[in-house]
Amino acid sequence: MTESEKSEDCFTELKKFKNSNLKNVIIGHLNVNSLRNKIETLKPVIDPFFDIFLVSETKLDDSFPNNEFCIPGYRMFRLDRNRYGGGLCFYVNDNIFCKQLNNHNSDTCIEAMFLEVRIKSRKWLLIGAYKPPNQSDNLFLDNISTNLTFYSKYYENFIILGDLNMNPQNKLFQDFQNTFCLGNLIKEATCFKSTPSSIDVIITNNKSYFKGTCVVATGISDFHKLTAASLKAHLGKGVPRIKLYRDYKNFNKNHFKRELKNELESITHRTYSNFEASFTKVLNKHAPLKIKTLRANHSSFMTKTLRKAIMRRSHLKNKYLKNRSNENWKIYKKQRNFCTNLLKKN
Repeated sequence: MTESEKSEDCFTELKKFKNSNLKNVIIGHLNVNSLRNKIETLKPVIDPFFDIFLVSETKLDDSFPNNEFCIPGYRMFRLDRNRYGGGLCFYVNDNIFCKQLNNHNSDTCIEAMFLEVRIKSRKWLLIGAYKPPNQSDNLFLDNISTNLTFYSKYYENFIILGDLNMNPQNKLFQDFQNTFCLGNLIKEATCFKSTPSSIDVIITNNKSYFKGTCVVATGISDFHKLTAASLKAHLGKGVPRIKLYRDYKNFNKNHFKRELKNELESITHRTYSNFEASFTKVLNKHAPLKIKTLRANHSSFMTKTLRKAIMRRSHLKNKYLKNRSNENWKIYKKQRNFCTNLLKKN
């Protein structure tokens, strides 16, 4: 299977999972094995399918600025090792209250991030972790156990996700889970480097709060599959987003070029600032800047046709509620079915 075919299958699977958990918070993880050249490929995977997403093995250092890896609508939390290995990066939806915790006592050789996440009235301790293959299982689990014990005084609900490079049947791992009443939601193989194994985990002490899981091959990672889980909680309506764009509806390429040429020829002092001012002046005339307000729950599948159909459906429903005649009911029902079919098609 080619990379493009994997990508298409990935989006198909994620859409199915998202559609079956529309009101739920979706949590995911992927070991990308270097984020620097894959962020543009990863962005359409994270948004709009995930509310919380962990990227492991980012292979970044402080020479890579944050703005190279930002995703609009998400807060980003980084923990770098160096450009040759390791590293973690959390993306959390802006509508979720989240803060990074630094009160723990973590060994410098342990790669783990601790976040407090609040969804509705429930607080979660979210731990993102990456354990290199050559690191001692005992050292890693002892450190995570120490911090879980410390944070258990403040949090009742835990979620641990990441690439642990550890056999789920490992006795140390089993003892660790039993000590804190944890369970791994991921049952499928997630890594195919040598023998297929389930080393990419989503572990929690409250499995009953989760609805389902999904394991998907994305074509982004070399050996790892993406893991996802659906949390039985939905986000409240967030703040609308303002989008600035240019209107090219009446743009005429030839008129623009001719006027720009005349404007540039009239410049006496040929500096970059004068060129930029002249170019912007002509561009604003032919393609004016406009502002669009996007609802916080704006969906990627929402089109102009579907939006108008829903507005008409609402209008016909109000009309029927004012006058409950059979004729008004039939007209409303027809529009309602049309909206349903259009939504499924999109």
